[in-house]
Amino acid sequence: MKKKSDKIILLLIMILVFSVLSWVIPGGSFATGAFVKSSMARVGIYELFVAFFYSFSSRIIDVTYILLIGGCYGVLINTKSYRKLVDKTANLILNKEAIAMLIITLVMGLYVSISNQMLLLFCLVPFIVSVFLRNGCKKLTAISAAFGGIFIGLIGQTFGTYGMEAINSLIATLPDPVDSLIGVKIVIFVVTYALFNTFAIMYLNKYKRSADGGQYDLFCPEVLDESKVKKRNKTKIWPTIVMFSIMLIAIGLGYISWKDSFGINFFSELHTNFENALVIGDDVPLLSSLFGSYLTGFGEYSDLLFAAFSVFVTTIIIALINKISISDFIKYFGSGVKNISKVAFIYILVYSLVVLLALFPWPLTLINMFFGKGNFNIFALPLIAIVAYLFAIDFPSFGQMFGAYLIVTYMEDIASATLIWHLGGAIATVFVPTSVILLIALTYGDIPYIKWLGYIWKFVVSLLIAVFIILGVAILM
Repeated sequence: MKKKSDKIILLLIMILVFSVLSWVIPGGSFATGAFVKSSMARVGIYELFVAFFYSFSSRIIDVTYILLIGGCYGVLINTKSYRKLVDKTANLILNKEAIAMLIITLVMGLYVSISNQMLLLFCLVPFIVSVFLRNGCKKLTAISAAFGGIFIGLIGQTFGTYGMEAINSLIATLPDPVDSLIGVKIVIFVVTYALFNTFAIMYLNKYKRSADGGQYDLFCPEVLDESKVKKRNKTKIWPTIVMFSIMLIAIGLGYISWKDSFGINFFSELHTNFENALVIGDDVPLLSSLFGSYLTGFGEYSDLLFAAFSVFVTTIIIALINKISISDFIKYFGSGVKNISKVAFIYILVYSLVVLLALFPWPLTLINMFFGKGNFNIFALPLIAIVAYLFAIDFPSFGQMFGAYLIVTYMEDIASATLIWHLGGAIATVFVPTSVILLIALTYGDIPYIKWLGYIWKFVVSLLIAVFIILGVAILM
C-alpha cells in the first residue's frame, strides 16, 4: 500500500467486504431488547453512492468543524504572534517532551472523560503536533501527544455522556444508575493514562530526534526571528493566547452535561436570566434576539455547531488583531481548508460504513451469535463490544443499536454491563481499522495503519489484561 493512501484503500476494502457479505447474511435489530431477524437486504452500486451522500449530509456539522479548524490554522501560521507562540512553547518543553506529554494527555483526558463530545479537542491538535515536531520528535510521538488524551478520556469515561445518551435515557428509570461504578471508572482512567504514557514515553526515549520534523506538519509555522527587532517593537503573543483561551473556555463549558452528569443547573439558569435580562417593546427579548435565539446554556450542546461558530469567530478576530487584509484572509483560510481536506474526506468515508450498517444491518446477525444465550460474562462482553464497534464505528450508533438489548438482557447487572460495553468499544477506537478518531489521527499525521498497530499493540494487550483484573476484582469479588 502507498503510504499516503493506505487509509482510503483500507476503508474501500472494508466497504467492499461489507457489501459482499450483505448478499449472504440476513440482517436484524435489537430494538425490542431481543434480536429480531429481518429480510435479506443487499448492497448495490447505487446504495454505495447513497451511503457516501448521506454520510456527508448527516455529518456536515462535524465536517464543517474540521474544515474551519484547518482554515483557522491556515490563518494562524501566517501571523507573527502564533509563530512566536509555537517557538516559545517548543523551547519551553525542549528536552522535557515526556513531562509535556504527561500534562497534555492528563488535561485532555480528564476533559473528554467528563464531556459529551469526542471531536471537540481536535481544535488543539495542530498546535500540539507543531510543537512536538518542531522539537524533532517522531510523528508517532506528536500524534500520541495530540490524540492520546482523547483515547484516554474515551476509555476512562467517568461522568461523560458521549456515546451513552441512548443507554442512559433507557437506564434512567432503573434503580441501579450507570454512575454507581464511578470508582471503577476512575481506576480504569488512571490505569489507561499510566499505560498509554508509559509506552509513548518509552518510544519517545528510544528514538532519536528527526532533523526536520516540520516537513510532516500540515500547519508548520516558520520560525520567527526577532533578534534585530527592538524590544518595544517585538511581537506580542498575549492577544492570540487570550482569544484562544476564551474560545476554549466557551466550548469547554458548553460540552459538559452539567445537569445530567453533575446535577448542576447554574448554566441553564444563567442562560435563562440572560435571555430575560432586557425586554423591550412588546415583550421582545433584546439580548437573545441580538446574540441569537438558538444559543443555549452551557451543557446543552451536543453537536459541534457551537464549537464551529466559536472557531470561526475567533479566527476572524485574530485576523483583525493581526491586520490581515480580506484578500490575504481568504487566501490563508482557503489554504488551511485545503490542507485539512483529506482529514475531512476520511471522516466522510468512514461514516459511509455507519450509513451502510443502518441500511443493511447484517453485522448484527453476526454479533448476536457472539452474544449466545446472553449470559453476563465480564471477560466475553468487552471482546464482543470490540467486534461490535468494528462495524458500528460511531459511539452514538454503538449505544443506540445495542442499548435496548443490554437493558433487557442484563437488567440485574445493568451498571456493570453498560460500563463494560462502553469500555470495550472505547478500547476498539485505539486500534480497529474503522475507528473514526484513529483514522483522523493517522491521516493527520500521515502515519500508515500497519505502523500504528506495531506501535500500539503492547498498550492494547496490557490494557485488556489490566481491565480484566480490575473488573474481576470490582465486580466478581
